[in-house]
Amino acid sequence: MRLPCTPEWKRDSGAAEDVTHSPPMTARLARSFAILLLIVGATIGLGPAPAWAAPIDLKMTLTGPTTVTAGGVVAYRMRVEAGSAPDAASIRAWMYLPSGVTFLPAAWHEDESGPCVDGSCTVKRPEHIARGVFEWTVTLQFDTMPDGTRLGLRATAESAGEEATPADNLDELDVTLVEADDVGLTAVPPAGPVTAGEPVTFDVIAKNLGRRQISRIALAYSELGPWFTGGSLDVEGSECMSDPGQMRCSLPANLKPGEELRIKNIFPTHANDETWGTRGTVRIRSTNSDITVKFRFAPKPGSTTSPPAPGTGGGLPVTGTATTPLALGGIVLLLAGTGALWATRRRRA
Repeated sequence: MRLPCTPEWKRDSGAAEDVTHSPPMTARLARSFAILLLIVGATIGLGPAPAWAAPIDLKMTLTGPTTVTAGGVVAYRMRVEAGSAPDAASIRAWMYLPSGVTFLPAAWHEDESGPCVDGSCTVKRPEHIARGVFEWTVTLQFDTMPDGTRLGLRATAESAGEEATPADNLDELDVTLVEADDVGLTAVPPAGPVTAGEPVTFDVIAKNLGRRQISRIALAYSELGPWFTGGSLDVEGSECMSDPGQMRCSLPANLKPGEELRIKNIFPTHANDETWGTRGTVRIRSTNSDITVKFRFAPKPGSTTSPPAPGTGGGLPVTGTATTPLALGGIVLLLAGTGALWATRRRRA
C-alpha cells in the first residue's frame, strides 16, 4: 500500500505557517516585562509622593575695616543667613587668612551664635537656629608690613544639606595696610585719693609724633585690678570694649603732625572692700607708647585705722606701767657695779 505523497510546496507552506503563528520565546518575555513595568508604574503613580528635603540656601557676609594700621588688632564680623532650613544646626563658618595675619583668642559673647577656634565657628545657640541667622566675631592681629600692602580675607559657610546657590557661601574683603601712627602718650593722674564709689577720672594727652595726619587713635588698657568694672572716654565718637582686667578703645583724632588731643578717661567704681584703702593702676598703650597711671582709694568712711608713720615699727607702744620696773632694774644694776668697783680698789690698797 502506498502512502499519499504530500507535495513539496505544501510542506514548505505549512512550515511557514508554523513560524508565523508561533512567536519566539524572547518576544514573549519582552512583552511580559513591558506589562510588568506598566503595572509597577501605575502602582507608584497612585501611591503617595516621596518627601524630598528642601535644599538649603546659605548667604555669607563678611564685614570689617578695609584699611588697617600695620601691627594693629582688628575685629571682623561673619554673618550667615539660612532662613528656615532644616539643616541650620549643622552650619559652620570659616575664615581663611593670608600670611602675616593671625587669630587672637576672644571670648564668646552672648550676641554670637557660638564659639570660634582659629577661625572655625560653630552654632550652639538654639534661638539662632530657630531664626536662621548666625553671627560670629573674630579678632585678627596684623603684622608690621610696608605701607600700602594689600591682603585678602575670605569667609565661607557650609552645612550638611544640599546647597541651592553655592556661590553665596563665600565672601571676601580686600584690606590695605597703612603705616603705623606715631602717637606719644602722657598722663595726668588723679590728684589725691579717690573716693570709692565715685569714678576714677584722669586725662591722657595724645600727641602726633609722626609725619602724616592721624584720623583715629587706638588705645589698649590692661593691668586693671578687681576695682575695674568698665570704662569710657569723654570723646565724641569713641568706642570701648571691656573684658575682665582689660579694655580697648578707638576714638577719632584728626591730628596733624605735632598736634595734641586731651582725652578724659572715666572708670566707674564700687564702694566695697575691693576699693576702700587700696591702690590701683592703669596701663595704657598705643602703637608705640606705653604709660602707667597710679592712684589710691580713700579709706572706708568712719575707719580709725591709719597706716604707721614712715620709720616706725609695728611693736607695742611703751606705757607708764612698763617703764617703772625697767627703771628700777637699771638702778640696781648701776649700784651693784659701783660696789664691785669700790671693793676691788680697796683690796689693791
